[in-house]
Amino acid sequence: MKRLERIQTLPKNIDDFIDEIGLNMQKLYGPLARKDYLQRAKRGIAANISHPGINTYGIIESGNAHALLFGIVRNGVGEIAFIHVLSKSKGKGYESRLLDEAVKDFRKAGIGGIVCETILNSGLVLHDSLAPLGFRHFSRELMHCSLHKNGPLPSASHRPRPLTPGDWKPAAQCIVSAYQNHPGRFLHSEVQVERRALDFISRVQAGNYGQVRAAYSQCLYHDAVCVGVILGASVAPDVGFILQVAVHPDYQRRGAGEVLIYGLREAFLQEGLSRIALGVTLDNPARELYLRLGFEPLHSIDTYAWWEDFDQTLQGA
Repeated sequence: MKRLERIQTLPKNIDDFIDEIGLNMQKLYGPLARKDYLQRAKRGIAANISHPGINTYGIIESGNAHALLFGIVRNGVGEIAFIHVLSKSKGKGYESRLLDEAVKDFRKAGIGGIVCETILNSGLVLHDSLAPLGFRHFSRELMHCSLHKNGPLPSASHRPRPLTPGDWKPAAQCIVSAYQNHPGRFLHSEVQVERRALDFISRVQAGNYGQVRAAYSQCLYHDAVCVGVILGASVAPDVGFILQVAVHPDYQRRGAGEVLIYGLREAFLQEGLSRIALGVTLDNPARELYLRLGFEPLHSIDTYAWWEDFDQTLQGA
């Protein structure tokens, strides 16, 4: 009998999930990404399942899983960061059962905001599961570009430099300012208030989103004020990822974003990476900059967010 359970140990058939997710990694980032993922996946999934801050839900039968979901609470916001239904088990509504249970538990715990963005979900369509629960849909996409495609760093009076611990607070303030009147503020909890932005910078620096080097996070100053921030990590042996790029409103449309992206591009190149990727909401004006810099669409992403009371949640952050 198939049951929905909260699990704390690896299902017996975890290799089936690893194989399918590895193929998805290859489709996005190439064969090196798949090889790297297969080497570290079981250890990483086991750590997530046993982590006290992560709720793991599964559709389980005789110790085997048909579907898995990870739910995390960070800074008062729920995140559905992973959901996967095995190919042989698709079409049976397992994703809806998992999402219903995770959202119910978040709300029961008093969580006032929930975001769902799962990139490697094997093409699952989550709209019919989340829309009835009050979630708002955002159309996003992954974009990518060869690191050898762009020209030299554009001329500028100020250059970005690697982020140091002393830059974290000014960088967090810059991120919050950049998103103060930006629609992405509704979707990305890490840009909403300084405390969440600081926590995000800390997690990036700790390697939670991929391998990091000192120059993968950079800041741009003007008159002793941090006016731009870019945070990156390598998500595969040959692929660097832009996790966040933010420019203070007073310095937008003045070339700062381009300077930051080229600065990170140089850091990735020096480490031997060959490709750079990022995620962007389709109606974000920055997408035009990325297209101009040579980025191309790679993969569509359906992202969802729900807030019981957005302003109240921010006040309590």
